[in-house]
Amino acid sequence: MRINHVRFKYLSLANMVVAGLMATLAMPVFASSDKAWADHDRKVAQKCTAASGLMNAVVSSKPILFDDTVGYTAITLRGHLKPVAGSQPKATATQEKLCLYMRKTGQVHISDISPATR
Repeated sequence: MRINHVRFKYLSLANMVVAGLMATLAMPVFASSDKAWADHDRKVAQKCTAASGLMNAVVSSKPILFDDTVGYTAITLRGHLKPVAGSQPKATATQEKLCLYMRKTGQVHISDISPATR
């Protein structure tokens, strides 16, 4: 009688484990759609170009997505420095900047990319 009770106990435990695994597998998976990523890339480009301080700024790289534990998207920008207020606009050398976009907050960080760092 005791042996049957032990077998039933283990069989019930196995059934619960299998049922738990099946429930986990049946849960929906939330993945971003292509449209969501395109909207994200557009938002990153807009915020970074606005914060860059460059005239005619254009995105010069594909977005680099850091892991969600870091939470950044990085892009590079190319353009010209804006003239100082009251001075004549001058053709300046092309400037490059790195933009880090924090996905969680929407905050951007801009840094110059000098030829020496390449």
